[in-house]
Amino acid sequence: MAFGQNIAVRKVNGVNYRQTVDYGIRCDASPYEWVMILKITGQVTSFNPAALQTSVGGLGIEIRQNGEPLILGKPC
Repeated sequence: MAFGQNIAVRKVNGVNYRQTVDYGIRCDASPYEWVMILKITGQVTSFNPAALQTSVGGLGIEIRQNGEPLILGKPC
């Protein structure tokens, strides 16, 4: 997901620049019962277990599910 070039570092506060990631999942009809688990993996920041480390030191992207931080690497 691109944030563009117009990010003011002084305005990064965990609320500004927040974006929703829309996704859809389609399961075809099946005689089997499906169970789905979501797990996000990647390099975690040293300051937030729910934030992916970016290419900028000290800057991470927090992933949220239903408004709550999603702990990276932990199935939910």
